[in-house]
Amino acid sequence: MRRFMIPLCAGLMAFLFVGCVSSSITSSSSQKLHGPYKRMFIIIDNSERAEKFVNGFIESTKKELAARNTETLYYVSGRLSLDTKKEINKKIHAFEPDVVLIMHQTESVFYRGMSVGSEKGSNGGTFDLKLFEKSEDNLIWTAQLTAYGEYGIAMAVNKASESLVSKLVLDGIVSK
Repeated sequence: MRRFMIPLCAGLMAFLFVGCVSSSITSSSSQKLHGPYKRMFIIIDNSERAEKFVNGFIESTKKELAARNTETLYYVSGRLSLDTKKEINKKIHAFEPDVVLIMHQTESVFYRGMSVGSEKGSNGGTFDLKLFEKSEDNLIWTAQLTAYGEYGIAMAVNKASESLVSKLVLDGIVSK
């Protein structure tokens, strides 16, 4: 009986941790989408409470997209950002991307409950995503990404990155 107790407890703990992490993404594509794309400029517009999430998300997605032969450059803006639209456009044009992905945070979720390591930030959030090819007038893909991690933001980061990259592959935006 005692032999089964440790694996049973370990399994239950793993179930609880995994069960308290969620990420979902829904999308819509235009017929103008002609991927896979090799260079993507990503603009993340977020709240200051999401800094830990965004930093981890950038590292994780950058690695995943590089493994799929997509080079990325990120620009993070917030409510107090001083860069003008003209300055951001210069950065975009200097990188010469095939597409520009804009991620706008629409919701930040904060739970004190049983969370670990998230007291000064959020446990998750919702982002609206828009992918443009060559110009702001050529919207080719939209999506909504939601991620939440009860036991700290690191789990939400990994799940959100995995969900986004999987969806980009499924929708033909990046290579498998």
